[in-house]
Amino acid sequence: PTAVWHGFLSGTMTQAWFPMHAEIWNAPTWFLSALTFATALFPFCLPKIAQMDKKQLRKTVGWLWIINLLPKIGYCYDLNVWKLAEGVSSAKAHPSMAMFNMVRFSPLLQVAEVLIGAVACRLVMLDGTEGDDTKTNALSTFVPLAGIIGLMLARATGLVEISDMLARAVVFVPLFLRFMMAAHRNTVKGVKDPLVSFLSSKFLGSLGALAFPIFVLHGPIGQVFYKKLIATRVFGKVMTGPQNFGLYLLTTVASAWIVQKTFLSSKAVANWSKNSVDKLSSWV
Repeated sequence: PTAVWHGFLSGTMTQAWFPMHAEIWNAPTWFLSALTFATALFPFCLPKIAQMDKKQLRKTVGWLWIINLLPKIGYCYDLNVWKLAEGVSSAKAHPSMAMFNMVRFSPLLQVAEVLIGAVACRLVMLDGTEGDDTKTNALSTFVPLAGIIGLMLARATGLVEISDMLARAVVFVPLFLRFMMAAHRNTVKGVKDPLVSFLSSKFLGSLGALAFPIFVLHGPIGQVFYKKLIATRVFGKVMTGPQNFGLYLLTTVASAWIVQKTFLSSKAVANWSKNSVDKLSSWV
């Protein structure tokens, strides 16, 4: 019965509503579960966002950022985990995994973050309107990316100790959006930007096409290589060590390429997906 229930949660993408079971079966899909329900609100939110001018959009981003940040502050304050790096801490070391999972998994709490991205998209869509002349150059992409990398290095070296939740809400999300907006503007305006040229190269474009299947497959394949119960049955041991990690990476990328070419690129799959989305949207 438990396996059937977990299969139902995973198949219906509802696992994100269950804080202690969100990572069942294929852990990375909790994000897709939360995103699915967060984007279900888009038909009600996007028309309002589309009516806003740039000043209103910036105010909206500010309020959404506050709404996104407050639950993280509450989580850190109540559990006193301001300096806890959750990503590298064991579950046993955490004072409340249920509350942590609620903060990072809950579809309701993800709505604000997803809408911040939608508002950012609308902001760049309005470039050049209403007398707007947004300035942009190569530093517009370099500075936020350097800030993101700097934060990662500072945390990795212990120079900065801060909760993953705060690091994401306070620093990463704003800098990442600034980077994406600047990359779009530099591309549209033809600004000479080495970083944008590198990111838009054919090689990285091909890797980008594999991002989604890699995201979905790396968890299950990792179970085969590193989960003791499974790995010992398949390989006779847990596949630790750098040489086995390389094999894991190669297996993941190769599997993602096969899925991309045989399934995701299929016209039949694309048509089925479109029809399914249309039917589900009509219910909403």
